Amino acid sequence: MRQRRYTVPKDRGGFPRKHRFRVDADLTAPVAFFSGRVEAFMELITRYWRPEGDILLLSPCSNVKPYPLSPINRKVEAAIKRAGAWERVEWVFISDLLGPVPYEYAWIPPACCYEARPGDVPDHWARLVGGAVRAWWARVRPYFRFIVAFLPRKYYGLAGPILNNAVLIKYDIFRGQKRVEKVLSKIA
Repeated sequence: MRQRRYTVPKDRGGFPRKHRFRVDADLTAPVAFFSGRVEAFMELITRYWRPEGDILLLSPCSNVKPYPLSPINRKVEAAIKRAGAWERVEWVFISDLLGPVPYEYAWIPPACCYEARPGDVPDHWARLVGGAVRAWWARVRPYFRFIVAFLPRKYYGLAGPILNNAVLIKYDIFRGQKRVEKVLSKIA
């Protein structure tokens, strides 16, 4: 018997968003783009966050909040640990709303409880986030010896200069974690 792929017809909508914590009404699109909490979070990360590891792993944000609980990110976390690199890796998620979100900040508001799809992001906000990513990267670049990017192509523009010296891993939700593990095993 041939297995069929399960699909959701567009007229019935998509799968529901998954949030471990309650979605904050002030952090849903389009209101989120005018939230002082979002701007304060971006400033905290871009100006004050300091990495502890020397390997940067970039991955995209997800519909599941907090990001580390998404199925692909749980597999990537297991791959990092199997590679013996957990203590050296700084895992940073790239978000259309927040810019760079380090792993430890993915568990707290606003990163854990917002709802804004990539299609909801206005052009002016995309430019603001791009600027925040570039400012963050200019400040933290000296801390990293290795950069690994596990990102879909649509994030390449947002990640910009970070990718210049990065090992790019093809974003594949089925085999990606094995590729991450292989690369990190060689580096660590």
